[in-house]
Amino acid sequence: GSTDSVVVTGPTVTTSLSSKHARTSYGWYRSAVVVTFHCTQGSGTIDCPSPVTLNKQGKHVTLHQTVVASDGGRAVVTVKVKIDMTPPTVKVKGVKDGKTYKSAPTLRCKAKDALSHVASCKIHTHKHGSTVTYKAKAKDKAGNKSISKGTYDLATGKGA
Repeated sequence: GSTDSVVVTGPTVTTSLSSKHARTSYGWYRSAVVVTFHCTQGSGTIDCPSPVTLNKQGKHVTLHQTVVASDGGRAVVTVKVKIDMTPPTVKVKGVKDGKTYKSAPTLRCKAKDALSHVASCKIHTHKHGSTVTYKAKAKDKAGNKSISKGTYDLATGKGA
């Protein structure tokens, strides 16, 4: 007698990711991520999956996709991304909006971000006459931004 053997070769599946905003250097996205599948047939025919949109926030947003060929060959793909679509909160400490001071107060930028964490928090000021305008800008590691602003006055005859 003779024996025949059938070699089953599974498909090859790769992915590409796209998003409205590019991934940051910290590895975070700040908008939904579209996972597109690219399939190469093995020994059986396959239907490559349609793109999947990941729009849930999290440090470990995971997609598992199994592609099964007509002959039983299979490929399993796992995609993990970090998505934070919520801007940080930002406040200016050391000053009250609209108040008059005898001398310039010391302004401090205070920001919080629970998911991707704060990447930067900076204060910019501009003086026009006795009025000082301030703006605090905070950015999280996903690239989301927040601004807090206000003004204060310096009492006449006092420098900043």
